[in-house]
Parts: sequence; structure tokens; C-alpha cells
Amino acid sequence: MIPFLHSLLAVASVSVPNIPDQHTGQLLTYKLIPGTTLKYRIQADVTASIPILDSKEPVDITATVKMVYLAKPKTKLKDGTSDIDFIVEPGSAEIEVAKIPFPVTDEQAKEILNQSVSMSKLGEVKNSSGLKPLPFADTIPGVDPRRLFALMFPIVFPDKAVSNGSSWTFKSELLGGPGMNPKFSATYLDLNVGNKAPKV
Repeated sequence: MIPFLHSLLAVASVSVPNIPDQHTGQLLTYKLIPGTTLKYRIQADVTASIPILDSKEPVDITATVKMVYLAKPKTKLKDGTSDIDFIVEPGSAEIEVAKIPFPVTDEQAKEILNQSVSMSKLGEVKNSSGLKPLPFADTIPGVDPRRLFALMFPIVFPDKAVSNGSSWTFKSELLGGPGMNPKFSATYLDLNVGNKAPKV
């Protein structure tokens, strides 16, 4: 069973998009500036039904992952593609399964979570490097903990302008695996009434 991940997207912060023209629709992009550091406090609440150890029957479990993630854009090409270093702030990673805390050392967090990624201005990951073998068995089917950086930019925007009520689907970098092709959907809501910012 693929974990229930609505909460993952709900808690992740999204960079403020560039909004060029309210009359012709909005072209949504991530605004990444080389040399700056973006700081995110992430909490991922996961519910899954998986076999534990030698058990053949799946067991319902809940897990919470907390961390402070730093995104450091290094370069930016003319098409908006950025090379980004994702780094976990030392001492910030916490994992709790069934309300039982599991210690995570800074070295483990660095080995698993620190990644270098090439990402388009729309949020699509074009290339990721440094994905070393996990030091433990990946027990949640379809979820790669090395790709938790995807929670910082959880939505891949379309390559055309959108207007109020526009919806689109996209693939998540976090999910995947043999025989899996998970997709997410997003809807743009123009909340200009009352001078409120638009939301996705």
C-alpha cells in the first residue's frame, strides 16, 4: 500500500512564484537566487500498511519525520534551471515510529539526506547526484528517504500560464519504484478578493 501522503504536501513550504500578469493568466515558477539560502522546517506524517521483519501480514504503522532543510542554489542557467545543494541542518533530524523516537546521528542524516540536484524553474528535478546506497532496508514501498528534499518544492508547475480553477497533474520525485507510477494533482486558486495572495 502506498503511504498516505497528503500531509507531506500540506506541510511543505512553496517558494513565492513569479506572477507576471493577472489578466492573461499566471506563469508559476520558483524564484531561486544563487548565493542565497532557503530554510525550511519540514514535518512528514506517513501512514502505511507494510510487513514488519518476518511477518507476512501487513501491519498499519504511523511515522513522523522532522528536520530543518537548507536549500542553497549555486548556479542558474538562462532557461531558469538551477543547481541546488540540499543540506540538513545538524542536530535537526528526528524520526518517530508509533510514537517511539529513533535517534538519527548527524552523520546518518548527512549521508542519507544531503543531495545535489538540478531543478527547472517549474520544479521538475532534471538530475540528482550523490544518491548513495541506503544504510538500512527501505521498508516503505515506493518512498525513497534520500529524496525527501522534494518536500521543499512539492509542486511541479505547468509550462503555460494558468488561471483561476486551472488544474494539472504531475509526478512526485519522492515517490516511485518498480511497477509504480504515482501522480499528484494541483489546482490554482486566484484569491485576489481582499488582496489575498493566490494559492496552489
